[in-house]
Amino acid sequence: MSKASFFLICFAFFSCFVAFLKVLNFTLFLPLIYMAILHYELLFNVFKKAFFLNIFAVIIALSVAIYGSLSDALLIFLRFNLIVCFGLLLFCKFDIFIISKAIADLKFSAKISSLFYFIARFIDGLKKDFVTIKKTLKARGFMPKTSLFTYKIYANLTGLLLISAFYKSKQLEKALIARSFSGQIYTIDKKNELGFKEAVLGVLVVFSFIYTIWRMS
Repeated sequence: MSKASFFLICFAFFSCFVAFLKVLNFTLFLPLIYMAILHYELLFNVFKKAFFLNIFAVIIALSVAIYGSLSDALLIFLRFNLIVCFGLLLFCKFDIFIISKAIADLKFSAKISSLFYFIARFIDGLKKDFVTIKKTLKARGFMPKTSLFTYKIYANLTGLLLISAFYKSKQLEKALIARSFSGQIYTIDKKNELGFKEAVLGVLVVFSFIYTIWRMS
């Protein structure tokens, strides 16, 4: 099993478990703290991504606090950040193609593995198109403002990305038909084997689960 596949299992187990908890305890933060120590040099980038994702979480938490209870709002906010930060720390050194290959390594069906691979490819392609258009706008002196002109520019940018995605999907479809694609993605089997660090992570995740269940019983 590769490291990426193991991390996917840990993340799926941890996130599903945390998502249904009504009370959080300190042991649930141990895997997060451990991964933060291992990737301390990437903490700034991880927390910067988490900050932008928290905009949505803050809106939801405020809505619950206003129309529900403050404790429920705080629980939602903490659960969201536990799952998001743990996921970001797990996969901060992997690109989207390695993650899609990890799904194939877990012996999912060929269609599911192929679907994730093509999703990864399209996300990567759209990201490159977006960066190119953004650089073009910057080179032409475009400065975003709260004006109708800026909104029109962003609307055109979105339209261009959608048209590009549609065009690339058609080209990919023709290429797959021409090559008699059978639904199976074949990759070079170059696995990154598990080590001591991954074993410690697995122990921490299992320990946090067992301790939480014991406290709830």
